[in-house]
Formats: sequence, C-alpha cells, structure tokens
Amino acid sequence: MLIFDPKLFVSKDDETEEVLARMQIDRMEFYMKHVLHARINFTDKERKEISDIIQEEIGIIIPSACIMAIFNLYLLQKIDLISNGLRDTGSSESIHFVVANFFGATRWPIYGDNLTKEEMKIFIARLKSRAKLIGFEVIE
Repeated sequence: MLIFDPKLFVSKDDETEEVLARMQIDRMEFYMKHVLHARINFTDKERKEISDIIQEEIGIIIPSACIMAIFNLYLLQKIDLISNGLRDTGSSESIHFVVANFFGATRWPIYGDNLTKEEMKIFIARLKSRAKLIGFEVIE
C-alpha cells in the first residue's frame, strides 16, 4: 500500500490533495468490495471498542460493522490487536496506523516526525475530510 510521510501529507497543496484523495478513495472502495475476509475475526465487543476509540481519538465515526472490512486490509495490525488485546500499549498505534493509511495513504505520525500541533490538526482534518468523501460521518 502507498504510504506518504506525514510531513508530505500535510504540506501538499489543495489541488494535489484533491487528486491524491480521489486516488486513495478509489483504491479503498475497490478493496472494500473485493477483499476476502480473513479467518481471524474481532468479536462484536472488540469491533465496537475499536469504533469507539477511533471516534474518541480521531473524530471519525466508523460503524462497528465496517471495522472488520477495513481491518481485513491490514492483517498484521488486525492480528496484533486480536493477539495482544485492545488494552495493550501497541493497540492504539495499530488502530491509528490503519486509520491514517486507509483514509490518507500515510502512517500515523511518530515522535521523530516532529509535526507541530498545527500540522497535527491539519493531519487529522485531512483524514476526516477523506472519510467524509467516502461517506463516513465525522465529529467536527
């Protein structure tokens, strides 16, 4: 999967962002329609909890029914969450990575990326904007 550096992701001009957003949306819609479901599945409770974490920490409302389809694209993160549980310190990192990559073709910023608070706000706003383009609700 295509992954942009977070600094590049927040520094693109609006015209470039629009083109790249459309490409990512097309890719994700294709994958969502054609992905084979993995044999490892979250429980209903885990799907709800992941959905709640994303809503509370990022502001994107992903119905728990969609969690499985999205995470099936990210088997390493999915297996990590199932194996280690949602209370593990790495769980938040896995969830953030999936959201950033699914909607933005990037990864979640890490300490060494040195994003400012303003850049982090732009980063999350762009993820929310792309989520809205696909049809997800967001918290403004």
